[in-house]
Amino acid sequence: MKQKLKSIFLVSHEHSEKGQTHENQQDPNPQEDDRLTLQHIIDQFDHAADFVHKTYHNERLHVLYFSHLVNEDRLERDLLPPLLNSDTPLEPLTQQSQYEHVTDTKKCVESILDGMALFFYEDKAYLIDVIFPISRTVAESETESIIIGPHEAFTEQAYTNLSLIRKRVQSSHLKVIKLSVGEVTKSDVYVLYIQDIANENYVKEVIKRIKDIEIDAIHDANMLIQCIDDDPYSIFAQFLTTERPDTIASKLVSGRIVGIMDGSPTAFSAPVNFFEFFSSSDDYYQRWSIGTASLFLRFAALLITVTLTALYVSVTSFHYEMIPLEQRISQYISKKGDNIIKLMKQHQVDNLGIGRFVRNRVGYEQWKKMNWRQELQKLPVECSIEVHIKDYGKFR
Repeated sequence: MKQKLKSIFLVSHEHSEKGQTHENQQDPNPQEDDRLTLQHIIDQFDHAADFVHKTYHNERLHVLYFSHLVNEDRLERDLLPPLLNSDTPLEPLTQQSQYEHVTDTKKCVESILDGMALFFYEDKAYLIDVIFPISRTVAESETESIIIGPHEAFTEQAYTNLSLIRKRVQSSHLKVIKLSVGEVTKSDVYVLYIQDIANENYVKEVIKRIKDIEIDAIHDANMLIQCIDDDPYSIFAQFLTTERPDTIASKLVSGRIVGIMDGSPTAFSAPVNFFEFFSSSDDYYQRWSIGTASLFLRFAALLITVTLTALYVSVTSFHYEMIPLEQRISQYISKKGDNIIKLMKQHQVDNLGIGRFVRNRVGYEQWKKMNWRQELQKLPVECSIEVHIKDYGKFR
């Protein structure tokens, strides 16, 4: 019995080993090939009509780039001739500082999308900076125009906006942190703050919130701040947005954290309080007395808008006895007169003889050409009644 069990165990063990060997042969698990190859880069940009691929030296040298993102004049005039006209091997030329040797496929793809050119020479890849950013020039802000002070505004180019800020805040303590948002768009976001002035905890919180964003695309700074709001359901703004570099510079100096997004002419600052939304750049460029008076006028306008309108509606609707009798009678008759005029226009009837005044005003020849019934419907007529009580009767 023991002998039989032993033989059965050996046979089953043999079969299991054979099965494992057969499995390993039939189902191999090869490692992915992460090597940087020319064909891999070309496949990444398949069906891209604006992608340029040129070959030189009997297809030993390959140049890849996007035509609308690079400076083709500089590429063809300054960079390609030394490579094409050289009788010596190209290895010494590629050792120059302008050539960056790369071995990472992901970095090559991202660099080409950023506007760099990729050179392939004998299975070695080199990146060269020929970026030619297309953006509008610095112009005056159309939404935040002022009378006194600088008239520059941000553009859609992040580096241009950073230079406008650096020109105003020339300090080594101004720190710039680069982040990326959007799983598809990979938009660049720059967080700026002045070290030893801004609260480090606030800086870390802003960076954390931007890194935690999970979304396919963000195209503008106004979209970005909606993703990092404290309360997404609040109707009040929680970040101050502006297109003016001088405003952003003043916020940085006062300890705020600033955000700039590539492709957006709007910058944002945080944290912000309610009263900052009432200030204007003009307030800082005028004399302190005029700036302070303008600020108080804005607060007064807010109080008048919020309170007096509601007070008038409440008085006229629920406490009409507070309104003088003459004014109440005038309002009542004017309202009835407007209703009568509306009925006259609807039925094309001129019971008040308005046509006589119009005929005397325009002349008889023009009056004959006019269809008065139709013109009456278009004519704006407003009924305004003024009542003056001469005397009141005596009551017992």
